[in-house]
Amino acid sequence: MEFGDTYFKVYRKLFDNSIWKHIVAFRLFLWILGNAVYNIEGVELGTLRVMRGQYLRSYRKLSEDLAYLENKQIKHHSISTIYRAVDKLVKLKIIGKLETGLGTLFTVINYDKYQPLRSNIKTFEPIQTDEKVERGTGLGTTAKRSENNTNKDKKVKKEERANLFAEKVYSNNGYPQEDLSAFIEYWTESGENQKKMRFEKEKVFDISIRMKTWMQNKEKWEGKKHMETYLDDF
Repeated sequence: MEFGDTYFKVYRKLFDNSIWKHIVAFRLFLWILGNAVYNIEGVELGTLRVMRGQYLRSYRKLSEDLAYLENKQIKHHSISTIYRAVDKLVKLKIIGKLETGLGTLFTVINYDKYQPLRSNIKTFEPIQTDEKVERGTGLGTTAKRSENNTNKDKKVKKEERANLFAEKVYSNNGYPQEDLSAFIEYWTESGENQKKMRFEKEKVFDISIRMKTWMQNKEKWEGKKHMETYLDDF
């Protein structure tokens, strides 16, 4: 598929996926995939850093994006229809989602398979927003750019760190989406005036190991709950 001078891959097996029979969900996925950030550095939108393979959008805007023509009239899907389409993509582990103060942050699972990096090309496409967007320009010496990036990393805001954490968790796509979301919600919790989130307070935090333990504890908890329900009914 080509749009101007850019493109992304679509695998043939996608046509065998159940999403092919759901028009809204299929169009929504292509829209998110086509608009996801390509740059490996990500982009800054207001107070949020949107990473490679992610797309920040509101449900209302998505309804406008997916407008369609019927009987010579432009029509829009209801917000509830968009919600259902998103939930379907999440359940199929095609995308992940995270609610932020600026809108819903969508993450394309396995984005690199659809849009691999081209090692000989650097893409720095400006995105117009109400806030100033700081982007790499490719100007200046390598040392100077490295120094600037280091200074930026030191000032990464809490919401951006939560975003990065969520992206890493979503890469563990062998687990159910609802469990990944619950894991993210729990470990990124912090008080309004606290600088660190729960996972940042740990001396060592390996996501894969923590996720494995999380699932084991969930099974124990659900087993205990099932037994208590059984005894209550006995």
